[in-house]
Parts: sequence; structure tokens; C-alpha cells
Amino acid sequence: MTTPNSLITPQTLDRGLLQFHQGIDSPGIWATLYSNPGTSGARINAIVVTNNDSVAHPVSLSILSGGKNYTINTVNVPSTAGFVSGILPVSLLWQGLPLDQYGNPYVQIIPGDVLQAYFANALISPTSMVSIVATVMVY
Repeated sequence: MTTPNSLITPQTLDRGLLQFHQGIDSPGIWATLYSNPGTSGARINAIVVTNNDSVAHPVSLSILSGGKNYTINTVNVPSTAGFVSGILPVSLLWQGLPLDQYGNPYVQIIPGDVLQAYFANALISPTSMVSIVATVMVY
């Protein structure tokens, strides 16, 4: 419990991990990336997406709150992003979000919120996957 005007500091470093696999996961279905904010919430400091498929994949991020999905962003993740030298992973945190003291965007979630993601089109190659990693500070 906190008292009014008390500073709440990060308590735990956490992460969210999610993979979509060809032949297992269907496009367009929201999946949970992170669902464990502390009693005072959590700050999502970074979300990176890789794609080892032979085609690009749009990936969306949302907050599920009160039974409704609130889409934050959709980005196109190039083919082989994060798997081939020179094709970097893609960040899901972009313009319009608040910035931390270093100028980096972040997303704040509160208890009961669920951070979700989905990919929009079918994975092609038999071993293809889209991976998402979120870095989280729990309060």
C-alpha cells in the first residue's frame, strides 16, 4: 500500500515472450504477450519482433482492458528480420507513446490489463515463426 504523493519505484524486472509458428498458430487471433503487472502496474520499455519467414508479416499490439482490445500499433516486420545480418528486428513501440527520461517510448499497463499481439497473414515456410519479446518493469 502506498500513501498519497509517494514515489512508486520499479520492483521487478520481467519480460513477455510470444511466438507464432507456421501450422500451429492462426493469423488474426490475439495472443497474450504479457499479463502480470504488479499491484501498481507495469511499464513496457521495449518490444522487439523477429521474423524468420520468407515474407514480411504485419504484427499488431494491443491492450485488452475491461474485455475490449485497444490497438496501440501495427508494424510490418520484414522477411528474415533479426535472423539475417543487416535486417534488424522491429520495435512495436513507436510515435504517439509517452517518452521516458531518455526519449524512448513506453507503454504503461495497470492491474487487470493484458498486453496482446497478433500476426496478420499466414506463415509460409514449414519452420517459420514470428517472435516477440517485451522488456517489462513491474511496479
